[in-house]
Amino acid sequence: MGLNVGVQKPFCDKEHTAVAPAGEFMAKYFFSKKFSLTFGLGFGMLGDGYFDDSSFETNLITGDLRANIGLLDPGKVNPFVTIGAGIFNFQYNPTASYAPGYAKLKDQGFSDNRFFDGSLIVGGGMEIMNSSRLGINLSADYRFTTSDDIDGGSYLGDSKDGYLNLRAGFIYYMGDRPTRPGPTDDDLLALQGVEYGEVEESEFADDSDNLAMFEAKLDKLEASESDFSMEQYVRLKSRVDELNRLIDDKERELDGLRASLDFKNQRISDLEGELQQPYSSSYVGSDQFSVEYEEALRTFYSRDYSSAIRIFSDLIQRFPSHKLASNCQYWIGESYFGMSDFSRASDAFQNVFDYHLSYKKDDATLMLGRCYQKMQDTDTARRYFQEVIDVYPSSEYVGKAKEWLDRIG
Repeated sequence: MGLNVGVQKPFCDKEHTAVAPAGEFMAKYFFSKKFSLTFGLGFGMLGDGYFDDSSFETNLITGDLRANIGLLDPGKVNPFVTIGAGIFNFQYNPTASYAPGYAKLKDQGFSDNRFFDGSLIVGGGMEIMNSSRLGINLSADYRFTTSDDIDGGSYLGDSKDGYLNLRAGFIYYMGDRPTRPGPTDDDLLALQGVEYGEVEESEFADDSDNLAMFEAKLDKLEASESDFSMEQYVRLKSRVDELNRLIDDKERELDGLRASLDFKNQRISDLEGELQQPYSSSYVGSDQFSVEYEEALRTFYSRDYSSAIRIFSDLIQRFPSHKLASNCQYWIGESYFGMSDFSRASDAFQNVFDYHLSYKKDDATLMLGRCYQKMQDTDTARRYFQEVIDVYPSSEYVGKAKEWLDRIG
């Protein structure tokens, strides 16, 4: 909502005209961050002078609808262009006997009556925001009238009339104001690299490598025989998987991600010694598997899902008894989900349960619900979300499952 005041000047058959005061109440509605509609209701004067120099005065009551297109993403200064149309009710008063048609107009009672006319509007302006909701509005537009009556009509000439508006005022946003888009997936990955000292904050390099390396380290901890605290493991795993969900769903703010990464960084430091210990004999081909597993994760986070599926599938074929084989199966499902192939994704997530020992069963159950929700099978989706709550009550995904249940009703 806003209130503008300013001046307007007619351009008509009269050679010399003057500026006169005008005001407007306005209401604006945003359809997107760059497109909005404005309804204006205003009052103004038009004339060719004041006091002894005036030969006519016209007062107007205006109502118009204007479409606004932003020229930049919303920020502190928001320029825009405007096009629209309006109607106005006016009364013309010849104020001097030398005004064209003065006597005849008086005899006909022209100045005692009000009339309607229409206008086409072109212009632009800008908003300068002082806070998230309050700003200064500056605008200028020209209004082409559809008749030749605001200056006395045919008694002066036969050209169409028009007038220029210059206005300034305040605007207040009643709801959430459109803003610049939030951080993208690439921004989130870049932030992860900043937290680990890999890149400067001004550089957004390919940080999917860092996230893949981080995921691989955690999965090594899962597969090792080390005697670290199960509580530490659960908390670390919770934070890593939470990061994956954040990147997929974009449901958290950047500040939350920073805090999460700080926690994970501390946990990695605490468990770094464990990673240096020799793996048990059950971890066959660990070095070769680790290198290729990390490469597969990097490929997944760079959104090359087809290549990621190929690498994960090859690892399962060559290392079917590896403790992270079920993880490979899970990431195949995530890759198909990223490709919007929800049927194949659900099949891949189902295969996770073929493994007796798997760290991804609660993850896969939640993602099965997501797959069926995407395939419009809400009954099956609801069943899987409820299964997360019932079968894995201590899982960090219980909150997510409840949230999705609330969404699908």
